[in-house]
Amino acid sequence: MHRCEPREGVILAIFIWVFAEAVLLSTWGTTPGKWLLKTTVSSQTGEKLTFSKALNRSFSVWWRGVASGLPMIYFITLAIAYRNLTKEGFTTWDHEGRFVVSHKKIEPQRVILMVLFFISFLTLIVFAAYIPRDELIEIGNSNYLLSKDAQKYLRISDASDYEKSKSIIIIEEPHYDLEGQYNLFKGLDIFFNDNPTLVDKTIFLAEGLPSNENVSVKPLIDVEPSPSEELIRDALGTYLITGYIANEWKYPKNIPIVGTEDKRLYDLSARLWVETQDKSDNEEISNLWLYTVVARNKNMADVLKEKTEVYENPILFAGGRHLNKLDEEDFQKIKYESLYLKNYENLGLYDYLKNEKIGYTFITTKSNPFKSKEEYERNTNKYIELFKAQQNGDVYTDYIEWLVFERSFNGGVTVMPSTEAAAQFVTAIKASKNTPANKKGNIISSVISFLLGIFKNDDDRDKNKFDPERHEDQRDDDWHYHWDSNPHKKRGGNPHWDRGNLHDGSQEWSPDGKNWYPK
Repeated sequence: MHRCEPREGVILAIFIWVFAEAVLLSTWGTTPGKWLLKTTVSSQTGEKLTFSKALNRSFSVWWRGVASGLPMIYFITLAIAYRNLTKEGFTTWDHEGRFVVSHKKIEPQRVILMVLFFISFLTLIVFAAYIPRDELIEIGNSNYLLSKDAQKYLRISDASDYEKSKSIIIIEEPHYDLEGQYNLFKGLDIFFNDNPTLVDKTIFLAEGLPSNENVSVKPLIDVEPSPSEELIRDALGTYLITGYIANEWKYPKNIPIVGTEDKRLYDLSARLWVETQDKSDNEEISNLWLYTVVARNKNMADVLKEKTEVYENPILFAGGRHLNKLDEEDFQKIKYESLYLKNYENLGLYDYLKNEKIGYTFITTKSNPFKSKEEYERNTNKYIELFKAQQNGDVYTDYIEWLVFERSFNGGVTVMPSTEAAAQFVTAIKASKNTPANKKGNIISSVISFLLGIFKNDDDRDKNKFDPERHEDQRDDDWHYHWDSNPHKKRGGNPHWDRGNLHDGSQEWSPDGKNWYPK
């Protein structure tokens, strides 16, 4: 597969201009830019150039003046041409072709117009180079379409250039970039609609899950078989599912989703990542985490190679740090400081693929480049909380409650998905729409009450505790779910149900901001 990059688009535009300029010089004796500068090009007799002579001149300018647009080289050729012009009073191509270049005095207004024209011309060239157009990408030994519509959400970032026997796709996992995850969800939908015969040949390979462990979207389909786009965004914002899982939930195609990780290494890597956030100035921990990222690559590559023997289109979703190896000197230093990780090689996914003669197309998702610092920190904090929940025996109770308490559904996504926990969240969202709290505008309280009911143990339930799962029988007007509020604008304790009236003035908040007590 060959993709025309922006700089190649500029080179192509300059080449096309050769012919356009020849037409203009042979018919008008000038070009728009030369006209603004009151400059004309003619023969020694004062006549317009013939098309063949104009074309020869334009080719000379293209090659000897701007070096066909080749980066860096055209600066040298332009400098030489400028030196000749200032020293001799003419350029080599005009001198050799015996062309006459005439100038007239120009007004300041024309100079301004010329500058604006030049800026507009360059902008147009660059813009044209970035306009999405249908691309063919190699998968297996065949070409498939990545349409310009799909490229509104996905973009080709790189492709292998070595000898290969087959090719696969790697899509960068956007992690805690909600916009990136949503674009992954949308882009995959268009991609498979454009290539319907590819569906049965595809398997999704997930970062963060143990090797060959299956992910089922059934829990999500059971609670909501037809999710809205808004619900998809909310679910993606919980960190609990990825864009490709959301795609399989919204548009079920029975594409298998399996893990690629050495669980022991992944757990260590996750724990170290959390520590790097808590101790950002600890270089030793940061380096050790980077080492574990590289160490995990072998297992990912082994699973990928295994799946290429069965599926034509195994798509690996992995973070960008997995693609390349570490600096060799840094790697060796960390390796000998850690006996635990001593036996791993410094190889990126690209290295493993090249060794197996498996080509690749690396695709990234489009995202919002103008994120605020606050949004980035919020997303990072959510990511940290989920990793902590994973390390607590994969129990997501505390994380979901924390997530809802934060009242924030923007953010990224974990690299260890859990459709079961996401289904619990979706169930809570749906249940909240029919509760009195929601009718009063307090959706979050409703969600929390439902979640608390999901995660309560039967042993903890008694007649003095409100049970959301049995609320039709138990709930009455005396039960109230709320946060304690106080003059200090703090929440007291955890959200909870109380029997009896809410605090109505007969109690007041303690000075330490922790408890209510009778007046």
